[in-house]
Amino acid sequence: LLAELSEEQKQILFFKMREEQIRRWKEREAVMERKESLPVKPRPKKENGKSVHWKLGADKEVWVWVMGEHHLDKPYDVLCNEIIAERARLKAEQEAEELRKTDSEEFTNSLKTKSQYHDLQAPDNQQTKDIWKKVAEKEELEQGSRPAPTLKEEKIRKKESMKKKQDEEINQIEEERTKQMCKSWKEDS
Repeated sequence: LLAELSEEQKQILFFKMREEQIRRWKEREAVMERKESLPVKPRPKKENGKSVHWKLGADKEVWVWVMGEHHLDKPYDVLCNEIIAERARLKAEQEAEELRKTDSEEFTNSLKTKSQYHDLQAPDNQQTKDIWKKVAEKEELEQGSRPAPTLKEEKIRKKESMKKKQDEEINQIEEERTKQMCKSWKEDS
């Protein structure tokens, strides 16, 4: 089609095509300006009141941080290792808490059975109480000013020491488990 046109007709055709391009471009610009000038309708608020507000930069565009460009940014490997270590620590804490619960339940059950056995062994009557008081008074006189610990105090001390040992064991297990999980997750990734 272009080959059949003269040079003057070709120039007129290209001129008209360019005018049409400019006209369409101006129309698009006008439509975009109208859209920008219209107030932005806020979205209806959700019932839970949660929403996202993006931080804007100096150019009024969404602010973006490119990792690795700042001198204080941590390398990717370091970030991954920190995340893995934190996950392992949390997992170990959960396991330790479950272990603590089961141990405390077992401990209380064993104390109940021991106290029931003790109650069956020594029936609670006035004579036995009097005997215990006399023994305690004699020990007080022998030891001087320091009072002898009562049976309840001894039981409490034993309970506390056993509980302390259990807590130490659980903490040690928790630390070992954290290290194991962290090591295995690093090997997997």
